[in-house]
Amino acid sequence: MLDAGCIEKERNGLKWIVGMYPVDGATIQPNIDQFGGYHDDAYVQIVDGMVVARFGMEDLVYAMDNPQTDVKYMGYGYSPLEHLIVSVCAELFASKYNSSYFEKGAVPEGILNLGEETSPEEVDEFRLYWMNEIMGKPWALPVVGGKGVEWVEWRQSNKDMEYMAYQEWLLKKMCGVYQIAPQEVGSLEDVNRSTAQDQDQVNESKSTEP
Repeated sequence: MLDAGCIEKERNGLKWIVGMYPVDGATIQPNIDQFGGYHDDAYVQIVDGMVVARFGMEDLVYAMDNPQTDVKYMGYGYSPLEHLIVSVCAELFASKYNSSYFEKGAVPEGILNLGEETSPEEVDEFRLYWMNEIMGKPWALPVVGGKGVEWVEWRQSNKDMEYMAYQEWLLKKMCGVYQIAPQEVGSLEDVNRSTAQDQDQVNESKSTEP
């Protein structure tokens, strides 16, 4: 999330490493001068605005996948999540929209226009018939008569709007930034034996061997 994997090294009286502990990278701040050089206490840990610990270069592992040379961010890496901030927000909004589609249904599928010659009394009778015979029964088949009955569609289906393809594109984009295959996160479409074997080799060379 922050591209700051921090590990504190504990030493004994002989300076041998006897323990290693993960540290919240969000609390670690590189202690750098204006020329980009580290001070003796190369890293400081800040919690609630207070410096609670100081580490020399030999006391803390500060791992970065994507170091930056920008002087404004000297000492900090550029995390994959920062690359994907727009894509992650888009995925959240798309998922929220899709869930609200079924949960709230604020926009109906369409409207039924019974025609100009239909009287208000007939509209009320049809509305009552619909509530009693059709509502809550998706398998029911309404049978109506009359002149000029018209169905007006208000919104497209999720398939028509290609939401699934859009979300799949977001997934592939995220996997690309994190350098993992979509299959590793459960996306199993268009996978055959050949591509699976190729992916196994990639996983072996990029994860298991290192």
